[in-house]
Amino acid sequence: MRVLALDFGTARTGVAVSDETRTLARPVGIVERAATQSGLDELVALVAEHDAELVLVGLPLTLKGEHGEQARVTEAFVEILRD
Repeated sequence: MRVLALDFGTARTGVAVSDETRTLARPVGIVERAATQSGLDELVALVAEHDAELVLVGLPLTLKGEHGEQARVTEAFVEILRD
């Protein structure tokens, strides 16, 4: 099972994909403004292109291990992905 991993940012989102054993991951590229319709379309295309069965989104925490503003923005993005 391949995993498409996202490092979400409001301007740019880093994308990586795992091998089938989920042992190694390699960078795929960057999606500009992933939360927009064009960004979401690009992510959907990457899922299909890499035959990913799971999309993993990293959750950025503060240095204290708490949810900060970027974590809240990321969680909102995840809800958009789920829809």
